[in-house]
Amino acid sequence: MVVVIFTDGKHFDNLSCAAIHAVLHSRLFHISLGVELDVNVLNMKGLDFFRSKWRFTSQRFCGLYCNIVLSDVIASLAITDFGNETDRLALLDLKRRITKDPLRIMSSWNDSVDFCSWIGVTCHHSTKRVMILDLEAQELVGSLPHSIGNLTYLTGINLRHNHFRGEILQEMGRLRSLQYLNMSYNSFVGKIPTNISYCTQLKMLDVSSNMIIGSIPDQLSSLLNLTHLWVYGNNLTGTIPSWIGNFSSLNTLYLDTNNFQGSIPNEFGRLTSLGKFVLGLNNLSGIVPSSIYNISSIYIFDVTQNQLHGELPPNVGITLPNLEQFYISLNKFTGAFPLSLANASRLQSLDFSLNGLTGTLPAESLGSLQSLVWLNVDRINWEVGKLVT
Repeated sequence: MVVVIFTDGKHFDNLSCAAIHAVLHSRLFHISLGVELDVNVLNMKGLDFFRSKWRFTSQRFCGLYCNIVLSDVIASLAITDFGNETDRLALLDLKRRITKDPLRIMSSWNDSVDFCSWIGVTCHHSTKRVMILDLEAQELVGSLPHSIGNLTYLTGINLRHNHFRGEILQEMGRLRSLQYLNMSYNSFVGKIPTNISYCTQLKMLDVSSNMIIGSIPDQLSSLLNLTHLWVYGNNLTGTIPSWIGNFSSLNTLYLDTNNFQGSIPNEFGRLTSLGKFVLGLNNLSGIVPSSIYNISSIYIFDVTQNQLHGELPPNVGITLPNLEQFYISLNKFTGAFPLSLANASRLQSLDFSLNGLTGTLPAESLGSLQSLVWLNVDRINWEVGKLVT
């Protein structure tokens, strides 16, 4: 539908606010003009109004009539209104799914105030579409509605530390603008939904500390923008996907406390931005690929309680100069203690216990590590400056 307004350019600014309000229903709009025009949004008496800065080929403009065509305004306004109502209804669906709300968070979710003012809801300033849903640590009990997939402008969801149950829904894949998804520390069951693969803008995916089963679906290989991946504390099985090595921006990788089997992929050596490398408490076997010991950005290295074997590189303290925490206990590592760890001056925690390491513990070298507060070698625990047996 096209609305055409004819007006004398000299009197354009005197158009009735009421008339514009009737047409535009207090919404932003796009206009196309017979003359070149810049539009800036003003707020006048609670209405979305506009002013125009005109640029003409001639300085003379008396008697000139402009043909202002508001192309498809009504259609776009209807879409905007429909989108806002869709968001509101999706939020109310979520509210209906909440079975316990001890902090009475949902009491603010009512029609007495705009849904953009509801606790945990953040909207875009102009479109009024829901962008962020943040209900972290609100002690909520309930499940997710399928209509959560209708919140298509969402860039962030944070449900961390609640008591949500049921499955993480395939409808999450409709949230194509999503960048941050945190569902950790809940009671979600089922598998990781494959449709999350459509959320290709995701930077952070955290489903840790739930009761999720199955393997990491291969479809998630499309999430090439991930910088943080947390899936620890579930019942995940299968092998660790080698395609995670394609996530070139990955900084944090927590796959620990699951039931992963097989070896650590050689492709992980390509994760040159990695800072936290945590694969402990699984059933991994084989050796740690040598290329991983060359990722100088790693400061947390944890492969505790697996079936890994092999020798530690003698220069590991040089190739990993930023190490703060180094945990390899309860594996089958052999060989000598790497003296080069004395070069890792930021080292705070070191656990070599219950392996097959041999040789002499270099107490003098370890004494140079001024930040070291925890040392565990077999059944002997160390604290800085004090030996405890």
